Amino acid sequence: MHRRSWAVLTAALLLATCSPAKSATWQEYREAGQKARSEGHYNEAEKAFAAALAEAEKFGPDDHRLAVALGNLGGVYWAQGKYAEAEPLFERAVAIDEGALGADHRLLGVSLYDLANLYCAMGKYEQAEPLFKRTIAIDAKAPAANHAAAAEHLNGLAVLYVEQKKYADAEPLLKKAVAFDEQNLEPDHPNLAEHLNSLGVLYLHEQKLSEAEPLLRKSLAIKEKIYGRNHPEVADTLINVGGLLQDQEKYKEAEVAYKRALAINEKAVGPDSPRIGMHLNNLAEVYKDQDKFADAEPLMKRALAIGEAKLGATHPDTILFAENYSELLRKLDRDQEAEAMETKFKIAPAQLIHGDGSNDYRTYMGHVQWLIKQKWYPPKLPETKRVVIDFSMDATGQVSGAHIVQSSEDGELDGASLAACNDASPLPTPPPTLKTPVNVRFTFDYRVHQGRRAKPKSKP
Repeated sequence: MHRRSWAVLTAALLLATCSPAKSATWQEYREAGQKARSEGHYNEAEKAFAAALAEAEKFGPDDHRLAVALGNLGGVYWAQGKYAEAEPLFERAVAIDEGALGADHRLLGVSLYDLANLYCAMGKYEQAEPLFKRTIAIDAKAPAANHAAAAEHLNGLAVLYVEQKKYADAEPLLKKAVAFDEQNLEPDHPNLAEHLNSLGVLYLHEQKLSEAEPLLRKSLAIKEKIYGRNHPEVADTLINVGGLLQDQEKYKEAEVAYKRALAINEKAVGPDSPRIGMHLNNLAEVYKDQDKFADAEPLMKRALAIGEAKLGATHPDTILFAENYSELLRKLDRDQEAEAMETKFKIAPAQLIHGDGSNDYRTYMGHVQWLIKQKWYPPKLPETKRVVIDFSMDATGQVSGAHIVQSSEDGELDGASLAACNDASPLPTPPPTLKTPVNVRFTFDYRVHQGRRAKPKSKP
């Protein structure tokens, strides 16, 4: 759900202290683009920054102002989800600054940070991480360090770690960034709002809802004060407030937040942006939590179509949309459609057996694992725990003799895990190659970031 902050304006502000004499035309276009972008008018910003780039090309191929113009236009492409258009611009900006400024210049760090943020949005995590770390190393060596920019760069690396589920690595970076902001910036500074948002999202992933809520609420209040209620920056925190409300099972309030965020960003970036896909997915999930499957499905279908078209079938967001849609199809007893989707996107249960499709045991047990997990509704817990259960299946798929061989030491989690095995019965009939009864040892790993899956309400 989290959206990263945008570093292009930092580059523009730093430029004023280090550039040679400016072209008035280039400067005017640039300022017009900055104004339009700050107001959330991305189409106007794109046109102005494109005109600024055309002027900057006249300065020569190695001029830092050209790198800034490339970064400005790349940034507004990034904000609209036009990642393929942004990538060559950011890469060219890095090449120019590296040659013109040197490997340790703080303005090169700005260009590196923009490119790292883009790679993170594209799901290219292995390419993003060394760029973030290089940016932070440049900050440490800069003789006149810009500490506000350094805090922003720490936030960027932390956001990447959250995407990779490296929560223990992310938390100290985010706390350091927030602490700097609170000590050195105005109480309604946009950097503080963004870093509070990032730390709140980390706590959402860890299901620390009481810690996440004040951070997200404060971030939203600051952004609404700075930008007004209908700015894309507001939507980016509002979607996380919606996630908080959903985890608190305040579904109606979550629905309102998600709908408002969706309306803001559809107006700002259009109906087919990758950013819209995540909004649609989250709104669909809150409908699914309320058993409003007819409302959820068209949103999931649209989110998946956007993910495939704009991000590609292997992007983490697209995979998430496919997983959620597949789960909905299984709730609707449309197993054949779900299996086709799981095979197409190589997700569970298909991903558990991807490679050797002829192996009956692996194929069957992958399916069994998926079905049992669909019946597992663990409680919210503050720490990671594991439950191991043994059971048998007969030739008809009936489960018997389920018992705990390794307890989590939490009675509610143990009970939920036993119930999952029993409630999944009868399982699909074992293939002929398996001798029955089939003895199964099943492991449930509860991780704090996964939270609790809402148990479906009983039908009247």
